[in-house]
Amino acid sequence: MTYEVYGIPANSDLAVFETDLPSTVNTETLASIMGWESEEDAFLDYRLTPEQISDIEHLATIELPKELALYLSCHA
Repeated sequence: MTYEVYGIPANSDLAVFETDLPSTVNTETLASIMGWESEEDAFLDYRLTPEQISDIEHLATIELPKELALYLSCHA
């Protein structure tokens, strides 16, 4: 499963930013950041909190845009 972060600007419904997270970021590593209780929780889209964004940036060694509402999703 591949995880993706996408970003949507205020007053819009269209994503203007998308990036796949590296393969080292998997369901197991995201579970504690996201508060997931089961593997099925990973199949939903989640709006990320500032703390979750920071944790994912650290885990994936990337920098994400701060001016967008960021969401986590997955695809096979």
